[in-house]
Amino acid sequence: MAFHKAKYPGDIDMRRITTIVLTLSCMAPFVHGQCDPQEVLDPGNGGQWGFGRAVSMDGELAAIGSPEEWYEDGGDGEVSLYRDVAGLWQHEATIQCPQSFAGGTFGASVDLLGETLLVGGSHGRQVAVFEQQAGAWLHTATIDRDQFPGQQLIGDSLAMAATQSETVAVVGAPMSDTRNGSAVIMRRNSAGWQAGEVLTPWDEQTLGRFGSAVAIAPDGVRLAVGAPHENWISSTSGAVYVFGLFGSSYGQLQVITPEGPGDNADYRKFGQAVDMDEEVLVIGSRGVTSPVALGGSVHIYSVNDVGIPKQATLFSPAGVHDDGFGASVALDGDRLLVGAPLSSGGGAVYRYQRTVRGWEYTDMLQASAPEGKFGKALAACDGRALIGGPELSGDSSSHAAGFVSFFGRVTESYCQATPNSTGQAAVLTSVGATSIAADDLALYAADCPPGQSGVFFAGTDRVMLPYSAGYLCIGGRMARLAAPQAISQGGYASLALDLDASLPQTPSGLYLPGATIHFQFMYQDSAAGAGAQNFTQALSITFCP
Repeated sequence: MAFHKAKYPGDIDMRRITTIVLTLSCMAPFVHGQCDPQEVLDPGNGGQWGFGRAVSMDGELAAIGSPEEWYEDGGDGEVSLYRDVAGLWQHEATIQCPQSFAGGTFGASVDLLGETLLVGGSHGRQVAVFEQQAGAWLHTATIDRDQFPGQQLIGDSLAMAATQSETVAVVGAPMSDTRNGSAVIMRRNSAGWQAGEVLTPWDEQTLGRFGSAVAIAPDGVRLAVGAPHENWISSTSGAVYVFGLFGSSYGQLQVITPEGPGDNADYRKFGQAVDMDEEVLVIGSRGVTSPVALGGSVHIYSVNDVGIPKQATLFSPAGVHDDGFGASVALDGDRLLVGAPLSSGGGAVYRYQRTVRGWEYTDMLQASAPEGKFGKALAACDGRALIGGPELSGDSSSHAAGFVSFFGRVTESYCQATPNSTGQAAVLTSVGATSIAADDLALYAADCPPGQSGVFFAGTDRVMLPYSAGYLCIGGRMARLAAPQAISQGGYASLALDLDASLPQTPSGLYLPGATIHFQFMYQDSAAGAGAQNFTQALSITFCP
């Protein structure tokens, strides 16, 4: 492969960097199999159905609920556990509904945190707690409605977080108090699981089903509770209530109600789905009449100590009628999944990426089956996605069996970026599909020193070598992707990749289906010293056909 003769900013020769890297690295084999999802059916026996109605993922572990598991001897559901082993999800265990579990539909809600699993039932009376000990999953505790006076039904939605001193669980109870709803708090410390406060909507809206969806930030400082039927007699129904941790208990911070691009925006079921981290809150609204009739929407908010300002509103990229866009959401750092389980073809999931320009649509995931409500349940972790399609029909029984799809990492951030003269470490992100046929992938470098110049480059191997003011993270066969370009006054640069290997600016053979290529941006930083250069972190991208 021929390397470009042009030099990097600051007169750094590409040949010199390449010689250093090739001395310390070897050609890495291409990584295959990350483009195609791994589809899994219920591992149980009989005419099972509802598999994938609830899903959760944490680290290398995934939990899949089958709340309507059907057995000849009469069963009330189960939960299947899978573990990621070298990129392949393998069945690890199946947890049957305990005989003591009250309420049925075991597995209608699940949440994983480390080696702790919560399992609830739709409109149930209990939530079961399981913990992995010595390789086995044991039923270690039960959260019962009787621990909370006045709560009739609990467990429709679940979320957990770990604070510095304890584990906090939020349990939704949308059918309690004659459908006004509530959410209860449980805490696990050295004394075990203890009942905490009961959260209710402070505006006393009736029939709002407060607790239909819950989310909690990973640090446990804030949580959100959806009430998608709040103000249900109005076309603008739904609200999300945000609570903050004050001392040892949660108190109200803000109520968020629908707001659209126009004064007459008509939202429905705002708050049917919620997810959050320490900085971002995502709210799904399944129905909206404008700009697409009943098409659904997703609303994204910043979460900080000052308030909860709105970042963006997303609508279905397909622009179709009533596809259920926003019925489910899953936030994974700068990535976002949005389910549209009613989309034609059996459902769809849309992926978004946060860049310097905001939240941008990248691509769509579709089911392999023509039905199933693919996208009704979502989970995401570290660039991987778990998608439930719980209503796949065609089995031998009269019920609808389900399936789930595991999508592996096609984009992964790695290596260390050091702060530059702005005080920030520059960040590299990608937007667009990783499909060579789609040919719409772009790279964005942000938080770079304004007014400087930089260059995007790629290679086939990973390294981590100190170089000037940062770290060079790419090795093997290397090539510059374009001429050096100016960094904007906003501190970012971008490059649309041309995946047509016949063009001269694309290294021959670099972009191949199944190949994993590594990208980085190198830039000048004269304020850090004469001739200083720095780097973003690096991205690994696996290309699909």
